[in-house]
Amino acid sequence: MKSTAKIAKEYSGTSALVDTTEESVRSNRIIGAAMEVHRQLGPGLLESGYERALAYELTLHDIPFERQKPSDAVT
Repeated sequence: MKSTAKIAKEYSGTSALVDTTEESVRSNRIIGAAMEVHRQLGPGLLESGYERALAYELTLHDIPFERQKPSDAVT
């Protein structure tokens, strides 16, 4: 399969552009994991509950991550 930035794909009878870059594929996997957490847990939990669940989901899908990584504040 050719690794191009965008390819045309047939979807519901219309042609749509689909981003197939490595960055896009990685982003889609992360968003999919987050959507699954929300689908299973729904709204209303504290942030810490979602954080633990997302960490679990990312681990299940072999997606590397770091929890609560400190960063420099921009002023």
